Amino acid sequence: MIWGLIPARLGAETKKRLEPALAPALRREFAQAMLADVITALMAAETLAGVSVLAGDEEAAKLALKLGALPLHDSGGGLNNAVAAGMSFASEQKATGVIIAMGDLPILRSTDIDRMVAGLPVHGAVAAPSRDGSGTNLLGLRPPGLLHTHFGNQSLCAHQQEARNLGIPWQEIDPGGSALDVDTPEDLGELRRLLKTSDAPARATRRVLRAAGL
Repeated sequence: MIWGLIPARLGAETKKRLEPALAPALRREFAQAMLADVITALMAAETLAGVSVLAGDEEAAKLALKLGALPLHDSGGGLNNAVAAGMSFASEQKATGVIIAMGDLPILRSTDIDRMVAGLPVHGAVAAPSRDGSGTNLLGLRPPGLLHTHFGNQSLCAHQQEARNLGIPWQEIDPGGSALDVDTPEDLGELRRLLKTSDAPARATRRVLRAAGL
């Protein structure tokens, strides 16, 4: 049984690096739309037994509930502590593994998640790199808590090194729709380009961008 985890915050400071391209209200609406699309993708995945949002604020928790996911309130100890708490919860639910997805992957598809689960070894880790190859946009671990996560700058290398140090089997897969995480105006431009041809639903994200004339 595999459990999905999505760490998320939707407060006033969310996606601050998009400020040159999006006004504050639109920036928050856009962040909410991306998170909605990620939750929707995980909820639609055939290989997940459940999905929890590691909610850093009430707004994220409410969105999780609205979309049928289970909110777990982040105690404020930082991203990796929130993920650790989420993995402990998954273990309590008798999950044999977890897929951790970042909340800013607007063109993520349910099939990307199913492919990730298919590539998850009986004992080991699998990662989907970010577009620039430095970040970890999806991380699969079996069992939960197999390694301590290092989400943040240069996380892919940190996760790989942690696995190597612990002798844990490690592999990377084609990220598919998970490759693009949107943090900067340049990322936003790439998203707009990809949405013209992508078969990803991205319904909430498309709706917000269309309403904003972008």
